[in-house]
Amino acid sequence: MLSVLIPTYSFNPQPLVDTLNLQATRLGIDYEILVLDDASPSPVILTGCTTIRLDQNHGRAYGRNLLATRARYSYLLFLDSDSIPADNDFLKRYIDNARPGIVLSGGRIYHSNPGSLLTQYGSKERNPHQMQCSLPSATTAPRFPFLSPNFLIDADIFWKVRFDETLTQYGHEDTVFGIELTRQSIAYYRFDNPVYHEHIENNEVYLRKVEQSLNTLVTLLSRYPELCSLPIIRLSKYVPHIPISRLRQRIIKYPSIPLLQLYKLLYLSSL
Repeated sequence: MLSVLIPTYSFNPQPLVDTLNLQATRLGIDYEILVLDDASPSPVILTGCTTIRLDQNHGRAYGRNLLATRARYSYLLFLDSDSIPADNDFLKRYIDNARPGIVLSGGRIYHSNPGSLLTQYGSKERNPHQMQCSLPSATTAPRFPFLSPNFLIDADIFWKVRFDETLTQYGHEDTVFGIELTRQSIAYYRFDNPVYHEHIENNEVYLRKVEQSLNTLVTLLSRYPELCSLPIIRLSKYVPHIPISRLRQRIIKYPSIPLLQLYKLLYLSSL
C-alpha cells in the first residue's frame, strides 16, 4: 500500500518515524518507512524503520530517487526529515485521497516565530486559496510551483518523471520535478494535509540557502525555458546592478518579506 520515504542529513527524524508508525498501525494498512542518511558526519540512529546510509553525500534528488528504488509499495509518500504531521489523521487523509495518475502535495505550516525569515516566507508560500479539501476532476496540472517536502505519488507516475540527479547544488529540484510533471500532463494538486516544519534555521543560514537557490535557478534557465516566465526572472533583467551587502545585513537583523523579495531580485540581477 504505502512506502514512506524520508531523506535526511544531520537531522534525526525519530519523532516523525514514531508518529507515522502510530498512525499507520491505527489504520491497519500495509506500509514501510525508509530513511536515507545522506552521509551525515554523525550517523543517524533510528528505530521503527529501515535506515539506508550512504558513505558519500549525493544530494536531495539522488537520495529521493534511491529511496524510490528500495520502496515495495504502490504509493510513495515523500517527507522531509524535519517534519511532523499537523494532526492524527495525516496518513488517513492521504490514503482516502490517493488515486492513480495524480500527485498530492500537502504543504507545510510553521509555528509562530516573527523573527525568522524562514517562518515568515514559508507561511506566505502556503496560500490557502491553493488548498483543496476535495480534489477536482480536471486532468490539467495547476500552474503554481510544486513543493516536495510533503507529497504522495504513485510509483508508476514517479518513474515516468524522477528527480533530476544532475542537480547536486541546493535548490529547485522540486521546481524541475513539477515542470516535468506538467510536460507529461500529470496532474498535481496541493491539498490541506500539512506537516509542521520543525527545524528552523537562523536568518544567516536561510539567506545563504536563498542565494544558493538563486544560483541554481540561473543555471537551469537554458534547460527549462518555462522558468524564464517567472516574474523574478523577467524583472531582474531591468534592475541595475547595485551593492546589496548592507541590505543583506539589514534583512538578517530585521527580517521582512518585502525586503527579502527585493534582495532576491537584486541578487539575481548581479549574477
